[in-house]
Amino acid sequence: MNRNLFNTDEIVRKSGSHLTLAERGIIQALHKEGMSLRGIAKNVGCAHTTVYYELKRGTPPHKSNRGRITGYTAKRGQEAYTANRRHSNMLWANKLPLSLFDLPHALGKRSTGSGIARTSACSGAA
Repeated sequence: MNRNLFNTDEIVRKSGSHLTLAERGIIQALHKEGMSLRGIAKNVGCAHTTVYYELKRGTPPHKSNRGRITGYTAKRGQEAYTANRRHSNMLWANKLPLSLFDLPHALGKRSTGSGIARTSACSGAA
């Protein structure tokens, strides 16, 4: 039989793609079992730094020495991810082409009155 006709092969994550809620659930389960970051990353198919930052993102800060220590949850990680995406400049990607008035706001900079920034080093004073 020709192996190319079957789709039972393991799915490979595309490099640079964002984690899905299912992948965050896998990270949560494997982290709860005590698996290392590199082991989790190998199972999910991403870099170990991605797993580290995901665990950091989805774990709330411990506010006091009392009570139980809260751990990572996939739901909290997904909520933090969507909140960060909501505040990113990627929202401007859907509003292309930008007008000249929208460009400074999209870049997060204030526009100057003349459009030319002058500093004391460049003003020509000797």
